[in-house]
Amino acid sequence: MKMEKIKLVYQGAFAIPDAEEACVVTLTDAEEERALSIVTDKPMANEIKFRQLDKDVKHPHLVDVLARMICEQGPQAYHVVFEANGNIGPKAKLVNATSGSAYSLPQDEAVLLALTAGLEIFTNMEVLQKFTTPFRKDVMSVALPIVGLPDSLLKKALEKAVEEENYEGASFIRDEMKRRQEEKDEKNKKRITCVSSSNNSCVIDGSHCTGER
Repeated sequence: MKMEKIKLVYQGAFAIPDAEEACVVTLTDAEEERALSIVTDKPMANEIKFRQLDKDVKHPHLVDVLARMICEQGPQAYHVVFEANGNIGPKAKLVNATSGSAYSLPQDEAVLLALTAGLEIFTNMEVLQKFTTPFRKDVMSVALPIVGLPDSLLKKALEKAVEEENYEGASFIRDEMKRRQEEKDEKNKKRITCVSSSNNSCVIDGSHCTGER
C-alpha cells in the first residue's frame, strides 16, 4: 500500500529562546497551514541555513559528497519521507524512488541532505494530524509538540502548565518525561555490565568474555 504523499516545504531554522544551544527547523505543507517542527542544535541549524542559500562549499562534508552522488542518478531518484513512529514523533527516511529501498536517518540530517541535494520532502496525513501545529507566517513564533521539546524546555513547560493550572497539559508532559526516563533506563541496562567471579569472567550485553583482573 502506497503512502499518501503530502509535500513539505522548508521555512527556516530558528533559535529557541531560553533553550541554550537548541534550535528548531520548520517544515510546512504546501498551503502553509501546518508546521512540522524539528528540534536540532545550533551547528546543525547553521549548516541547514548555509545549504539553503545554495552557496558553494569550500570544504565539502560527507553530506555534500553524498548529495553529489545522489544528484548523479537524477533529481527524482531519491526523496525524503517523514513517517509516524508510533506516538513518539516522526521518523525520517531517504527513499529510492525506483526500488522503494528506504534508509533511516536523523530528522535534522534528513532536512540537511534534502536541501543539499535538492530532494523533495514528503509526509502523510498521519504525521500532519499527530505531530504538526498550526502555522502562521506573519507570527515570529512556532509551537513545538511535546515530543519535540528538549529535556530542559520540557521541564519549563511542566512548570508553566502547573502554574497556569493546565493539569491536562501537565499530565501529557509528565507522561512524556516518564517515557524518556524509561527509555534512558532501558539503554543503561544494555551498557557493559561486568560481574566479578572466580574465573575472571564478565558479561557484556549478554555475551561472555574473559579478562585479566
